[in-house]
Amino acid sequence: MEAAAKIYKPELTRAESLSMDQLELTAIQANIRRYGWQALMVRLTAITLASFFILWGGYVGWGSFPTSFRIWPVVVLFLLWILDGHCKSMQAKYVDLYPKAADGAFTDLSVKVDDHYNVTSLWRPMVMLPYVVLIGLIALANLGF
Repeated sequence: MEAAAKIYKPELTRAESLSMDQLELTAIQANIRRYGWQALMVRLTAITLASFFILWGGYVGWGSFPTSFRIWPVVVLFLLWILDGHCKSMQAKYVDLYPKAADGAFTDLSVKVDDHYNVTSLWRPMVMLPYVVLIGLIALANLGF
């Protein structure tokens, strides 16, 4: 009879056992990791594509390609630069939100991104350096160096 009188209580799931503050911190940490990983993948894609274009152009000879094809790698790298800058700026926004959430005075996980913020993020040295070097190498390869 005693066994029948017991009420079954399932184990709490991890999400139910965490407080709201811990859930906010976990969500912010997940966004920081996600945007950092995306920025890394964009940068690795840019380095891989630039290496491919430089090696292929050196093997075949840049003079054999029309001008429109020689400009295409620079356009692709510039677009990847913009995407990398956006990912790094969003990561920085979430990093700025983390101390507010850790203090407990934070309840909104939305991030406001102004139009000028994406433009200014392109000129950050850690975002700019690999793309300027890669575009410069492609420009030198086009000139025959």
